[in-house]
Amino acid sequence: MKKISWILLFLLNNITTFAQSEKFNLVGEWKAEDYDGHSTDYIFFEDFYFSMRTNGFIIDGKNLKLKAGKYSGKISDHKYELSRKGEYIDFSFVYYIDKQEIGRTIGRFKIINADELQVIFDLNKDIAEYDFSQERISTFKRIKTDDKEI
Repeated sequence: MKKISWILLFLLNNITTFAQSEKFNLVGEWKAEDYDGHSTDYIFFEDFYFSMRTNGFIIDGKNLKLKAGKYSGKISDHKYELSRKGEYIDFSFVYYIDKQEIGRTIGRFKIINADELQVIFDLNKDIAEYDFSQERISTFKRIKTDDKEI
């Protein structure tokens, strides 16, 4: 019985280690649904830019010339930064106007599998504690080419 217990313990430890060391690829299209049921599509690019599609509007994340408001005529960029921590990925969405950072949104992705993430956006900029048991969780699901609407 001891031998079986040691074998199971060894296997569980190695499976967990492998799962945490697997590379995770965020690049691609994701459908995000927040805790209120609102949907936004995110497109993450290899060069760390991202774009969004919401309510029929596309917000291009690279070299978008703004046409109205306080920043009219200026160039906007949206980039993302990632830091892997086991089954979690801490992120920052960084917003630029004319190459100058004007703000960021931070949070944490919890990896469910290669095609699904749980997300907490932290508007208070306090990344010390994230509670994935709370109600304010968003879900990101990868949009595969077969899933795209035409």
